[in-house]
Amino acid sequence: MKNYLNFELDIKNLEKELDELKDPYNNAGLSEVETDKISKLQTEIDEKTIQLCKEYMAKGWKHFKIKVGLDLDADVKRLELIRKTIGDDCFIMVDANQQWSVKQSIKHINAYKKFNLFFVEEPTSPDDVMGFAKIKKE
Repeated sequence: MKNYLNFELDIKNLEKELDELKDPYNNAGLSEVETDKISKLQTEIDEKTIQLCKEYMAKGWKHFKIKVGLDLDADVKRLELIRKTIGDDCFIMVDANQQWSVKQSIKHINAYKKFNLFFVEEPTSPDDVMGFAKIKKE
């Protein structure tokens, strides 16, 4: 039984639809309707995120785990929204699923410091011991 809220499962379909619309190979001239749909989807994702935070906080949950990726700006915006909603008495954890290089790990983790993360899971390959040492140092 998990004892934290994992946003990936709860807003996955909305984010997938948004990513497909934002795909640079597909949006070389988005129509006004498509641009409007992107805006509405982002608002829906934000509202769902706030709703889930409040719902689980009301149940006594204090740990919130967020999947993060390669879009640093989008991740920072989501972390800002979550931290604002849950306050400083709850914990935020992020999971990068080993998708960052050591350099990207340092960049992303430093950008996330203002959110007082509980931990960062799998920023890079677990086999890169020297890389983890560098990430920790910087």
